[in-house]
Order: sequence, then structure tokens, then C-alpha cells
Amino acid sequence: MSRPIEVAAVQVTARPGEVERNLERFARAIREHARGAELIVGPETLAAGYDLELIDARGAALAEDLDGPTATLTRELAAETGATIVVGVLERDGEALHDSALIVGADDASTRIYRKTHLYPPERRRFRAGDELLTARTP
Repeated sequence: MSRPIEVAAVQVTARPGEVERNLERFARAIREHARGAELIVGPETLAAGYDLELIDARGAALAEDLDGPTATLTRELAAETGATIVVGVLERDGEALHDSALIVGADDASTRIYRKTHLYPPERRRFRAGDELLTARTP
């Protein structure tokens, strides 16, 4: 049976390359404005910021593994709020970079990753495309 859920879109303006600042602002926005939401959605490449020239220059250093600072914070926030959180991450997989979305359930057991499959032309030389579409259970 379906039911309405409260969704919060948390759009913080990331400063490219300022990982700690961007993550702090995201956490603060969730704590101040998204309490009670069952699904919280954040921006693309939150921590690194979406700046393709910066990604060219520092992408390898800014990219994260799936246990990096964005995933760690998102798991903490999901547990704290009881919400499912979706947030963009510049993901490192070996030498490849992915424009990915991390999906974390409040129970932490349902953490999933979606790698963007439809890259637009300037992204194609910077990111490796994902190869599957993803569905994930939400509240």
C-alpha cells in the first residue's frame, strides 16, 4: 500500500574543492531544515563541488571511495534522522572517476550506489559511465 511521504530537497551551494565546508553545510542544512523528512535528496558531487575544470586538475585527489567522508557523514545523518538520504559523490573506483549517487537507508544495511549512466558530452572524457539503472526501496 502506498502512502505519502515527506521529501526534503537540500540544495546547498558547494564551493568547488572545499570538501569539509561543503559537508558541514550539508549536515547543518539537514539538521536545521529537513527534520521529519523520510527522504532527503542532496546535490550532485556535493563534497567536491561540480566544477569540471577543477575535476580535471584535482579530480583524483577530490574523489572518494565508498567509505570516504561523504559516505561516512551520510550514514551518520541517516541514522540520526531516520531518513533515507540520496547525495551525489565524486566516486573513485581504481583509476576511474564516477559521478555517483549514494543512497543510504536509516538502517545502514541498505546503502547503495548509482553511477550516472547518461553523461552529457563534457562529462564523457572525465567520468566513466555507469552500466545499470538502480531502484532502491525508500520509506
